[in-house]
Amino acid sequence: MTDSARPRTADPDDTRSRRPLDERRPSGDEVPGWAGRVMTVLRFVTQLVAINLLMLAGTVAGLVVAGFAPALHAGGLLLARLVDGDPSDHLWRDFWGAWTGAWRRTVLLGLPVVAAALVLLLDAQVLRVMDGPAAAALRTGGVVVALWVLVVTAYLPAVTRRYDEPWAPTWRFLVLSPAIGPLVAVAMLVTCAVVAVVLIYLPVLGPLLGLSVPVLATGLLADGRLDRLDTAAR
Repeated sequence: MTDSARPRTADPDDTRSRRPLDERRPSGDEVPGWAGRVMTVLRFVTQLVAINLLMLAGTVAGLVVAGFAPALHAGGLLLARLVDGDPSDHLWRDFWGAWTGAWRRTVLLGLPVVAAALVLLLDAQVLRVMDGPAAAALRTGGVVVALWVLVVTAYLPAVTRRYDEPWAPTWRFLVLSPAIGPLVAVAMLVTCAVVAVVLIYLPVLGPLLGLSVPVLATGLLADGRLDRLDTAAR
């Protein structure tokens, strides 16, 4: 990968920055033994559910087109803090602060994803009245584009959180990201597929964890890949 294809400016306020273990918040609010572990797990799950609901609300607040990317960004920030052992005590305030603070930039970065989704929807409608080799080729192309866009979208929260590059170099990196890290891309797709299967059989989990869990899991994969790229670039 060339240096020009990767956003390089790190955000000084990056909530994923590593902190010494002794500075992190004690788990279970310092309750010892199994009770503390249970409280830690319950708090983790509670935050996942709350962040999921906030992401849904943020998406709706922007009428989807102008809401999904800011919601991914804000939710990704809170999930990164959760993984780092520093969960937010003010989820509502922190979410909407991040949503509004990065609204313009994230909406612009999300527009190509919206455009691709609209093209895929149009493609699906055309395929309903087509048949033969042309339909097969169009269907194959649509599947490839859909998977590629899904991986790009999975990278989006980590990239907006870690870097502050202009629109063009950021999107150049996002478009190339599946090709740069094919194994990570496959892992992201498998993760999303597993979540989709679980939601098919347990649809009640959709409003509770349908967004936060895949964003958390794919965010860990994206962060690992970006950490390696940043290390190699130094």
